[in-house]
Amino acid sequence: MSGSVELDLWLHEYEEAALSDALKQRGMTVREYLQQQVNRAYEEMVPSDVRARVAHRIGEERAAQLAEREASRRFAIFHIKEHGEEFRFLTNHNIEFLDAGRLLRNYVRSMQDRPDQGKSFAYWFRERVPLTPAEFDAYVDERISNSGRVTGAFDIDLDQGTFSAVHIDNGWQTFTAKDVCSAAYFAFRKQGLADNDRWRIFLDRLDGKELRCDMEQGKAEEPQVLCGSRRLKPFEISFEGEISEYGHVLNFYMPVMFDPDAVFGTNVTSAENDDYVNVYAEYDLRTGEVCPALLVTLCRGDGSNCDYTYPLNEDECGWLLRKMDAYCLQEMEMPLADVRKQWQEEMKQVQPAPKPHGPELKMKGL
Repeated sequence: MSGSVELDLWLHEYEEAALSDALKQRGMTVREYLQQQVNRAYEEMVPSDVRARVAHRIGEERAAQLAEREASRRFAIFHIKEHGEEFRFLTNHNIEFLDAGRLLRNYVRSMQDRPDQGKSFAYWFRERVPLTPAEFDAYVDERISNSGRVTGAFDIDLDQGTFSAVHIDNGWQTFTAKDVCSAAYFAFRKQGLADNDRWRIFLDRLDGKELRCDMEQGKAEEPQVLCGSRRLKPFEISFEGEISEYGHVLNFYMPVMFDPDAVFGTNVTSAENDDYVNVYAEYDLRTGEVCPALLVTLCRGDGSNCDYTYPLNEDECGWLLRKMDAYCLQEMEMPLADVRKQWQEEMKQVQPAPKPHGPELKMKGL
C-alpha cells in the first residue's frame, strides 16, 4: 500500500527563525508555506491527465484500505430499554453473549451497592455509537449471516426483565435477565477456568430456560409418589456435581448410596433389568426451606423415563438442609443463606415493571 513521502529540506536555524518570523505576519508557519509551494509545483509541472490518473489510483488504494479496515472491525450492537428510556448503539468491542451476561450482572451488583447512581445500563458503554432502528436491524441481519464483524447483537429490556441475543443459527433467543445474570455468575465464579469451560457452564445454566410464546401448555400430570419399606438415613445423604439453579430452586444431585428398592419401593437392583434411578433434592430460594419431596427419575433399560416423588418427613428435611449448607460452602464458597440472600438481591434488581395496558408483548424473533 502506497503512502505519503517525507521530503527533507535543510536551512540554517538562524535563517529558519527569520523565515518563520516573516511568515507569522501572513499567519503561516514554515511547514505550511513549504507544503503550499510543493502543491503549487505539482499543479504547474505535472500534466493534468497524469494528475487525474494519479488521483484515481490514490482513490482506489484508499477505498481498498478502508474496505479492508472495515472488514476487520469487530463490534457488538445493543438495544436497551430501562426506566422508560430506549437506546440503540454500537460499541467497538468484541462482546459476545457470555461477555454481555457478565456485564449485566456487574451492573446489577453495582446497583445493589449504589442504588442512587441513577445511570442505566446503557451508560456503562462510554464509547457507544448511536444507531437508528434501521441501522440496528441491518446489523442484526449481518450477525445472522455471520459475516464475522458483529460479535453480538442484544436486545435487553430491563423494564420487562428479559435478555435477548441473536444466535447465528436460531435467530433471536430470549431469556429472563435473572437467568442470564445467574448463568454468568456461575461461569465466572471460579478463577483460572479456560474460556471454553466458562462457555460450557454458562450455556448449561441457560439450557431449557429460553422463553417462548407457546408456553401455555396443558397442566402436566402429577408424578406418582414412591414409598418403600424404610426411610432414608442421615449417613446415606450426599451430593455430587454442580448445584443447578432452576427458577426459584437450587437443584442437588444425590448419588444413590443406599438401597433404592427399600427406600422407594422400586425394582432397580434386580438382575432381571437394567433400570436405575436418578435422585435430586431441591432447596426453595423463596422460602429458605428444603422442598417437601425428592425428585426421582426411573430410567428403564428400554430408554424410557418416568418421574416420581418421594415425600420427605421433618427429620429428612433437617438432614438435607444441613448437608446442602455444607455442600454450598464446598462448591460455591459461601453458605446456603448467603446464596439465598444474593438471589433475593438479584431478583429485586431485575424484577419486571408492571405490564402496561394494551396489546400483549410478543417475544423477539418468535
